[in-house]
Amino acid sequence: MSKPIRILPMAQWDVFSKTPLEGNSLAVFFGGCGLSDVEMQAIAREMNLSEPGSAAGATAAWMVAHGVAQPEERVLIEQGIEMQRPSRIFVRASQIDNRIVNVRVGGCAAVVMRGELLL
Repeated sequence: MSKPIRILPMAQWDVFSKTPLEGNSLAVFFGGCGLSDVEMQAIAREMNLSEPGSAAGATAAWMVAHGVAQPEERVLIEQGIEMQRPSRIFVRASQIDNRIVNVRVGGCAAVVMRGELLL
């Protein structure tokens, strides 16, 4: 007996860019509650997407902790220029006493794909 097919609506954006096919890809699957760790890891492998924004938050925290940026200062990180995929990422971090809190990462995004994933 075969496993029933699950249909998950999905969309893919190019984030940190206003232009489709020039930013960093981000895939979102709607209704994914209840997916197992194995299923989520298989989807991530299938999409083959990088995680460019993950370092940006850590960079913001480091900059505030070491005085390179002031708490709540909005900092622009530009990357991917040499790869012909320029990204503009805005970061900001708060500080309470000696703790870095409320790290924020943002930018523009353009929808490049919508569809369904069949599991």
